[in-house]
Amino acid sequence: MKRNKKILISSLCGGLATLALGLGLYSMNLQIGLSETISLTEFLGKEYVVGMQVALPDYKFENGSERIEAEKIVYFPSGQGYSGETITLNEMGEYELCYYANKNGVTYNKTEKFQVSSQLFSVSGAKSEMLFGEVSELTQYKSNMRSGMIVDLAQGETLEYNKVIDFSQTKSSQTFVDFSMLPHSIGTADANKILVRLTDVYDDSNYITFECRKIGTGQNFMERLTYVMAYASNGQLPQGLAVKAQNKSNFVYEGVYYKRHLNDIYGTEVYFPMSGYSITTGTSIALDETKVGLQDMKLSFDYSTKRIYVNGALIVDLDDSALQTKLWKGFETGECKLSISVAGYNGASCRMLFNEIDGGSTQSNATMYDNEKPDIFVDSSEFDALEYAVVGKAVCVPLATARDSYSGNCAVETKVYMNYGNSTQSLVTITNGSFIPKYEKVYTVVYTAKDKCGNVQTKAYSIEAKRTTDEIALDYGSVTTNVAVGQSVTLGKPMISNAV
Repeated sequence: MKRNKKILISSLCGGLATLALGLGLYSMNLQIGLSETISLTEFLGKEYVVGMQVALPDYKFENGSERIEAEKIVYFPSGQGYSGETITLNEMGEYELCYYANKNGVTYNKTEKFQVSSQLFSVSGAKSEMLFGEVSELTQYKSNMRSGMIVDLAQGETLEYNKVIDFSQTKSSQTFVDFSMLPHSIGTADANKILVRLTDVYDDSNYITFECRKIGTGQNFMERLTYVMAYASNGQLPQGLAVKAQNKSNFVYEGVYYKRHLNDIYGTEVYFPMSGYSITTGTSIALDETKVGLQDMKLSFDYSTKRIYVNGALIVDLDDSALQTKLWKGFETGECKLSISVAGYNGASCRMLFNEIDGGSTQSNATMYDNEKPDIFVDSSEFDALEYAVVGKAVCVPLATARDSYSGNCAVETKVYMNYGNSTQSLVTITNGSFIPKYEKVYTVVYTAKDKCGNVQTKAYSIEAKRTTDEIALDYGSVTTNVAVGQSVTLGKPMISNAV
């Protein structure tokens, strides 16, 4: 059964700035212990976020009055181990800091764990920046006192929303991103194309792309409009429907007249001047700094119907054969990741104001941590069909897999116990995927999976073992019972039944 993934989101404590560079970190203290010596206790007491560079504290084992210097190695959530004095925390999850030493044949070991959170928003490179606050304080525009996350996205870099979006839990169209443009120079678009992508958390090759395009310059209708197309990665062509009068349409869909744009340079039309122009009267345009950043691009997705919208207007249906030759079946679980990139730059970077993402605030870059257990999937059909196990007969242990929307596939440990969960619990050997019950007891197969954030999930299946009630029988078939001494007798072929 699909579960709604719960994520702990909180603000970083103390020393925060509004400027975020590189990986999107905005803590003033990006380096822990690099210029000072801190103890292991102090190290474990600090909060850590992806992107921080930290110095690993030294440790000495005690043997009476002797102090033994330890070597150290840190294991990342992915399982990779690094030794050295400093590391960069590039994964969200649970880290293990291990100390070890060997002296005079005695081995010393100590392991400590610490957690590293992620931020909701990050950028993939060092040239982009994120700012949080009022537009009028951070740019040359007033934007009617608007505030939020201002992203200046450099060429070749990507804005990433690190929280998983779960569309399977929605029953209607859901706006997942709302943004405006803040061009560096009013009248000139920073770029000609904004690319918004939703990617399956379990399959990077399964995604939907939205292309928001500015076409041409100088002409009134070109400056005030942005054209939006969308398509899935299963071979669909970019497509966008634009509502038109009947005499200007080329396609009728559900009784509405459209100009259907299929793999051309246009798409669904939206009043969204990327260059900062605003409409004065009719189709006339003008440059007015007080109105820059007030036009919104709102992308929405109705996952149940696979229809996608921009500012309430239908762009396309991804699984309707009237529009698609290749129907998109959806994300595996309805869960996906959001990323935003830019193409067709007219300068070094493209500046945007994000008003809302995934229905949440963009006023600050909160930290997040996965506190939900992974899902375990067991192919238990044959096991469930058994009324009981037979003492002395092998029982096949069902195979299991586990996965997590943040950690991906997780290893599963499988064990079998007799009298699981009480004081007489004992471990039963699994050989070649099976176990053999020796006693008339309850046997339990226990599956355990752990994700990268240290969350542990267990799933158990129990079965009672019984001895068969029938006695072992030896049948010789039909035998003549009254014979004379010396008379020859033929015995039938012996048959054994009810043996275990």
